[in-house]
Amino acid sequence: MIKDLFINGNASGVYVVNNVSCGVSKTGQGFLNVTLQDKTGIIDAKKWSYSPSDLDIIKKGNVIRVDGTVKSFKDNLQISIDGAFIASKDDPNFADVVAVSPINFETLKSDLDRCINLVSDSDYHNLLIALFKNEDIMERYLNFPAAVRNHHDFLHGILHHSLSMVHLIESIVLNYSDLNKDLL
Repeated sequence: MIKDLFINGNASGVYVVNNVSCGVSKTGQGFLNVTLQDKTGIIDAKKWSYSPSDLDIIKKGNVIRVDGTVKSFKDNLQISIDGAFIASKDDPNFADVVAVSPINFETLKSDLDRCINLVSDSDYHNLLIALFKNEDIMERYLNFPAAVRNHHDFLHGILHHSLSMVHLIESIVLNYSDLNKDLL
C-alpha cells in the first residue's frame, strides 16, 4: 500500500496507472514518468529503461503489479520500477487498488439470488434468470461500480446499489400494499 512505503523499501504491489508519459533524461536516455494509485494514495514512479512492450503494460487505466524500490526525489517518495505486468483479478492484492463494497461479495451475491427468487411474476422472473444467465452481463453486473465517483464508486458498486434499492422497495411495499413489488 502506498501509505506504507518508505525510502529504500520494497515497492512491490498492485497499482492503477493514473497517468504515464515518456521523458528523456539529462543523459539522453528515455524513461517513463508514471503516476500510480491504490486506495491509500497516489505516488510518482519512474521506469528508467523501458521497451515498447512496457508501453502496453504501463498504460493509463491498467491495473498492474509493480516490482521496484522506493526512492526520494525532491523530498517526495517515488517508485523506481524494475518490472511491471498486468495484474490478475485473482491477485491477492487486487483489492488494494480499488475500493470494494463494504458488504462481503458472497453476501451480496446471495442477496441477489434471494431477491430474484422473490419475484413472483413469471415474466419478470424469467427475464431476470435469462439476463443473469449471460456470463458477460453477470460478470459486469457483479463487478462494475455504480458510478465514477461519489455514488457506490467501488468494486461491486452496481450490485450494492441495486440491492440497496431493493431493500428500500421491500420497506415501502410494507406500507403501500397496492404497489406492484415485482415491477418496482
